[in-house]
Amino acid sequence: MKIAIIGANGKVGSLVVEQSVAKGYDTTAIMRSSKETPAQHTLIKDVFELTREDLSSFDIVVSALAFWQADTLIHHKTALEHLSAVLKNSATHLVVVGGAGSMYINETRSLQLKDTESFPPEFKPLASAMSEGLDALRKTSNVNWVYVSPAIDFDVDVPTSNEVLIGGEVLMDVNPNQISYKDYAVALVSLFESIKKYNQQRISLVGKQ
Repeated sequence: MKIAIIGANGKVGSLVVEQSVAKGYDTTAIMRSSKETPAQHTLIKDVFELTREDLSSFDIVVSALAFWQADTLIHHKTALEHLSAVLKNSATHLVVVGGAGSMYINETRSLQLKDTESFPPEFKPLASAMSEGLDALRKTSNVNWVYVSPAIDFDVDVPTSNEVLIGGEVLMDVNPNQISYKDYAVALVSLFESIKKYNQQRISLVGKQ
């Protein structure tokens, strides 16, 4: 299986690269600037410069891109729109490292986490931008995509889990609701063999202590 990771030099992307190589996949790290990586291949290119020729030979393309500055938040949407256009009508699956803010907190799916009173206001712009990216994916046709949301507490320092639970659109009732970057990367890569099962869905990952 051929795997490409966009944003391969980021905190999550680099761990996905490590796990992909460890699983024996033919892995390509795609990044804007050169950096040492365990991947067998590298492609130095900005996401908006990637073409169908660059990506269509891969079985799975992982988008682990991160945009933090106020003037770049829109790229959570525009980057996915570009990748969707590039991969439309191809067999390649686009797997997106997503956010938790767009998770629903009730079974009727009428309220998202980012819109609750307790959601930190400083994270609202980022959560809203990432939610718009997911909405853009939902509007695509003839694109194989899977959006993978982490737990509420998603951090490198979160303790290692004994088990990672796979959920759907509704926030899982797990306390604490958390997952480490490492556990997320391990679980994400473990989905590759069964990725068709989750086609055009948002799923979520939470660590269980």
